[in-house]
Amino acid sequence: MAITANAGDFLKGKVLKLDSSCSVSERSGNAVEFSLSGLSVGSSTSLLSIERAILKAQTDRNIAMIYIDLDHVSADLTSMEEIRQCLRKFSKAGKPVVAYASSLGNNSCYLASAADRVFMYPEGEGTLTGASSTQMFLKDLIDTLGIDVQLIRHGKFKSAGEMYIRSDISPENRLQYEEMLSSRWKHCVDEIASARGVSADSIMFWTDNLALSTASSWLDKGLIDGLKYRDEMEEYIAHLFGTKYISRVESVSIGEYAGKLKKGSAPKKVAVIYANGEISRSGSGIVGEKLARTISKV
Repeated sequence: MAITANAGDFLKGKVLKLDSSCSVSERSGNAVEFSLSGLSVGSSTSLLSIERAILKAQTDRNIAMIYIDLDHVSADLTSMEEIRQCLRKFSKAGKPVVAYASSLGNNSCYLASAADRVFMYPEGEGTLTGASSTQMFLKDLIDTLGIDVQLIRHGKFKSAGEMYIRSDISPENRLQYEEMLSSRWKHCVDEIASARGVSADSIMFWTDNLALSTASSWLDKGLIDGLKYRDEMEEYIAHLFGTKYISRVESVSIGEYAGKLKKGSAPKKVAVIYANGEISRSGSGIVGEKLARTISKV
């Protein structure tokens, strides 16, 4: 949609911000993350809550637009896709979506393409690398330790235990990964191309040749709409609301907005059971007997 701020036609309401409060998980709560410096605990907002919030804001007169701070939105590609679909619906409803980033990559570019306007830090950088996967193989280590691994599998494409019996990837496993990654990347490229009005072949070419690096290169290729420092970005948002000062523009984070939404009161409800972690017979993660008891209880 076209974003205009002519005299008498300014936005009215609040800015719904997707920023540092938009750390997405399957369910909300405290998320424990591991880094080289140790464990850290941060809050997260469930994907379902974020989707409900954006769809609610679509018809909420108190919400005028959505602002995405791409430097502080943390989510995997699958979650990005669902959030992106909601953002597109929000935009099609006649409300603007504006995004800003100091750097761009695969996932952030994909999410940014849902916005009506995308701006980047003038000294920013980033590139599109395409989808990739790293495989680990332990056969040499296992042989050194004198351990014998016997793997029973049905079919050459059953590759879960391949890491224990090979030192490199099998042709069958390489084929299925290449097919999966190529399909996923093509889907992202097609979506970005359609939203930005460029050809998918061009994006593929830029990716293969690492043609995107500086902010100006992103602008030249038409993947963003302009270059702005953060204070200039604030001035731009303020201008949309008919003021010179960002302090006069009210905003609410997606986490706060989602937390205030009332839950549906439909007589029939769907129970959601969260199964997080590795599938195992005992201990933590998804334990068969424990999950079965939970399902029975529900």
